[in-house]
Amino acid sequence: MKPEYRTIRIRQNDKSISEPVDTLRVPKAGWIREIRDAIGMTRRQLARRLRVTPQSADELETGEVAGSITVARLRRAADALDCRLVYALVPKQGSLDALVRERAELVARRLVLEVEQSMRLEDQGRDTETLREEIRFRAEELARKPGRALWEDA
Repeated sequence: MKPEYRTIRIRQNDKSISEPVDTLRVPKAGWIREIRDAIGMTRRQLARRLRVTPQSADELETGEVAGSITVARLRRAADALDCRLVYALVPKQGSLDALVRERAELVARRLVLEVEQSMRLEDQGRDTETLREEIRFRAEELARKPGRALWEDA
């Protein structure tokens, strides 16, 4: 993908994930149990709607809490509860742009400091401000054209 298209895609995805997903907290008993209890549905009724045994419905709820449920099973449970499944991957940094910039800074720092180490061994080291400028410049360059270079050693 061309770098300019990747930048556009990052912006579009940031817009999509900037909704208030951070305000959602998974209930301790899981969403399936929470919704089922909230609408007054018994586990047996859920099982019937899923066409499984009550024990399987219990395992479904337990699997969600344990994190071992598949997306397909979660989608089936949502359907049985007359809900729709919504999921997202949300960058810890708050946006994809911030994620790319943070990673670019890390990679740039590593690259610049590797070269600096060699230069110091040859008694050609640079001052701290010059190093900061070069790291900042390289990070901006990497962030402008995010690609494989950012994730090679990830």
